[in-house]
Amino acid sequence: MKKVRKARAEAFHEINRAAKEDNEAERLSSLVHFQRPPEPEFLDVEPDPEPSSPPPPPRPVLLDVTPRALGIATVGGYCEEIIKRNCQVPLEQTRVFTTGHDDQKSVEIRVCQGESRRFEDNTQVGTLVLPDLPPRPRGLLRIAVTFEIDTDGILNVSARDEQTLQAQSARINLIGAQSSEEVEAARERLRQMRGG
Repeated sequence: MKKVRKARAEAFHEINRAAKEDNEAERLSSLVHFQRPPEPEFLDVEPDPEPSSPPPPPRPVLLDVTPRALGIATVGGYCEEIIKRNCQVPLEQTRVFTTGHDDQKSVEIRVCQGESRRFEDNTQVGTLVLPDLPPRPRGLLRIAVTFEIDTDGILNVSARDEQTLQAQSARINLIGAQSSEEVEAARERLRQMRGG
């Protein structure tokens, strides 16, 4: 019986040792698989300050705009707008017009400022003439009229025949000069405001 016990003990000892080694291997592999990943490194970031007051509103931005619409006279005493009022400057707009009569040899472009559809109700600010046009039936001669306003308030008007490429241009100061009476009245108001 001793031999049987000894053989059984040796057999079970081998089995127990093998089982212990298997369990140890499983335990180590599970540690490898379930090990916590390393903590990421963060940059030093200051915490957000506690909001003591709302952020200031954005600062207003001043934009130069056209105070009134700009256009040209058309057939029948009407006005066709090329630049609408309150458009941001600098800007450039082009419109194409045709002749109103057969065999016109020149085109007079009368420039106005204002919002009325009737030309006479607006303020005329200048005139541009495109002479020596080839005689054509009404509506076939195409004239491209370009208004360009720069940041100084100067209106550059150009007119070009699209077929012959003949062109004319003019510069118009939209700000306008004041008369000597208006200047003197402004000086008087300034003196009164200063108390002297």
